[in-house]
Formats: sequence, structure tokens, C-alpha cells
Amino acid sequence: MPYFIYQSQPFLNEKRYPNINVDKVLENNEKKLPLLAMAGLFDINRNCENEPLYSCTICTVNASESMQTVHVRMSAILSSQQEIDEWLDFGRYKAEEVIPLLVPHDDIQMYRVTPNVGSTRVNNMHNIRPMNIDKENKTLSNNLNTLDSFVIKKAPSKYFDDHVLKDESNKPLSHKRTQGAIDDYMYKESKPSVKRFKK
Repeated sequence: MPYFIYQSQPFLNEKRYPNINVDKVLENNEKKLPLLAMAGLFDINRNCENEPLYSCTICTVNASESMQTVHVRMSAILSSQQEIDEWLDFGRYKAEEVIPLLVPHDDIQMYRVTPNVGSTRVNNMHNIRPMNIDKENKTLSNNLNTLDSFVIKKAPSKYFDDHVLKDESNKPLSHKRTQGAIDDYMYKESKPSVKRFKK
């Protein structure tokens, strides 16, 4: 289930949603609230045959107390412009100086949103509004004819227990092979076969 995650401090207080005004996020003006800044690493591989290969990754840390209900890890968040500048200015700051910035932050809030937020086909302001949990659970309980619910509801087949395994266990072996016979068989199989062809 996706979550809308945001920092507490930069957002305005709002009664309905804690510390956030959703409409404020969507306004296209100079006072638009900032996004979360996450620490990352990048690299350029210039040893490729045609063009340089650009790659990047997001740094993660152990989840803070408020994030542990979602995942055991969380992105390393840079919570101020100074931290962002220090992280990006790798020519001025050494790695040992910026590593302490990679710590779990507990000054974040979150709430569940609709799964449509992950769809590129649905670009709607309602995607980032808090989801009505009771309504969503009722919808899920009504959709019992889905493939997932069918697979989950069906009990495992008793065919193997009642037929195959029972038949296999009751079949007597025609003859019992000794270790010597098995060794002879393996030796025979390992010998190169000589075939003669008629002319």
C-alpha cells in the first residue's frame, strides 16, 4: 500500500490532515512547498564502447521509529539547504565530513493514499489525498471474485495425499539393489561406449 510521506516542518498546519494542506502542494506558484531531498550517489563509466554510462542510487539508512511500520529501511533525507549544499559539494567536503548526514529522520509524517498514485495513466489530485481506510477495506471485501482471492481461498488439493503418495508408498520394489550393483552400474555408464558400424 503506497504512502504519501512528507516533512513536518515546512508544511502548514491544517486541521483535516496533520501538518499538511494538500491543495497547497498542488498550487503552481512560487510558494509551492518543497519536496523531500534524499542523499544519493552517482557515477560515470567512461570505459564503455559507445557512450558514457551514467548511474545513480539513493542512500538508505535504518528506518526511524515513525517509518518502521512501513519498512525497515528509509531514504537518507537531507533536511536543510545547508545539508544539501554540503552533500553536493564533493569538491569541498570530504566523504568523512558528510557521512554523518546519513541518519534516520523522525520529523516526517505520512498517510496512506490510493494505489493509483503509482499509475502513469492516472494523473489526478485525489491520488495524494488521504485514503478512506474503511471505504477501501469494504471495497476489497466486495471484490472476492478476483484471481488472488480465488487462489487464496482454495484449499490445497488432496489428490497427491490420497492417490499418488499412497500408491508410491505401497508399491513393492521388484528387486533391491545392493551398493555393489549400483557401483557396477555407475562404472559401466562411465566407460566409453564402442560402436561398430556396418559397411
